[in-house]
Formats: sequence, structure tokens, C-alpha cells
Amino acid sequence: MPEVSKTTIFNPTSAHPTFAPDIAGIYVISLTVNDTKTNGAPAIVTITASDTNLSITQAPFSAGSTIPLKFAATVVGGSNISPQLSIGDIPVGTDRFAIVMDDETAPCQPGLGACRHWGVFNLPVSKTLIGEGEDLLLQNGTLYGSNKNGTVGYLGPDATSQHTYKLTVYALAVTAPFLSYIPEYNRAKFEIDFKSYILGKATITGVYP
Repeated sequence: MPEVSKTTIFNPTSAHPTFAPDIAGIYVISLTVNDTKTNGAPAIVTITASDTNLSITQAPFSAGSTIPLKFAATVVGGSNISPQLSIGDIPVGTDRFAIVMDDETAPCQPGLGACRHWGVFNLPVSKTLIGEGEDLLLQNGTLYGSNKNGTVGYLGPDATSQHTYKLTVYALAVTAPFLSYIPEYNRAKFEIDFKSYILGKATITGVYP
């Protein structure tokens, strides 16, 4: 749960435990059933609470639409240009953003097996408008992550059969670790490592080709 949260599970040993988040953030709860002899397998529940919803108010694709060719990788005839984004509805307490884009379509895998295509980290909260192909390394402290090819920076869609790509913007609390190395994050891994610091997130989805 968020680092500064003081909430707890009420009646945790009863048949009907309850939970109420006290601040915006992502809460991961583990529930285990015990029959007085053995423990059952834990059930993991993730709850996202926010006092406002982070949003992506401008993007070149969304809701499963086709990603324009210019944003695709050069290997499939694209220009490998990173997309423009406009970020809105920023949660109170946000200190900076992270952006992660990945592909979960086979041969990539869902979740932790997703192929990395773009990672931007330590992006200042003041940077809510991102231009097409903009060099975000000019923003103080910002880092690019490595993509699935092992290179650093944006790698556009490179599939020759239809794949689904998801791009998520994360709003992070001031207590989130400030990365000082080249990260290797897809969305699932980032959410595991930063779950205590995520105040909100917004995702857009596109397909290519």
C-alpha cells in the first residue's frame, strides 16, 4: 500500500473482513483462509484508489485503434517516432511521471513477459505536454529505459502480424525512488516495484499493423 497510508484491514480474522483506503494509491491485499488446521492458498487482491483519475487527454491512438505508421519501428517501414501525449487530471501529491509501453502479444507474453518498447522515468510533473519525437532527456533527471532489443529509448511497434500495444502513464509520489540507472521495466514489473508510490495511472491501447 502507499508508504504514508495508515489504513488497515478491519476484522481480518472474520468471514467478512473489510478495507477502506485512506489516501490515493495502489493497495495489494493478501487473503488467506484457515480451517484451524491448514492455510489455503492466498488470494491476492489489488485495489486502486484515487481522489482524481490521471488521464491521457491527447494521443495519436487509443481504445484499440491502429497505430499510425510513423510511430512504428524502421524495420517495418516506420519512422520510429515516439508519440505525442498530453497528461491531465493529475492526482494531488504527484512529484513525477513514468511512461511505459509494452507488447503482450505472442511471442511476447502477458504480464512480466511483455516485450518492452518504451520507458521514460523521473519525468518532472510539470512536463504534461510531450511532443511528437521529443527528446525527453532534456528534462532534468529524466532517463530512458532499455527496450526489448537491448537498446535505450523508444522502439516503435515492429510486428508484421497484428499485435496490441499498451502505453501507461504513471503518477508517482515524492517518496518514489529516483532512478539513476538504465531501467528494464515493462508495465507489470514497474507496477510491482513501484506499487507503493503510484498515485494514479492511465493507459491507451493501439494495434499494429
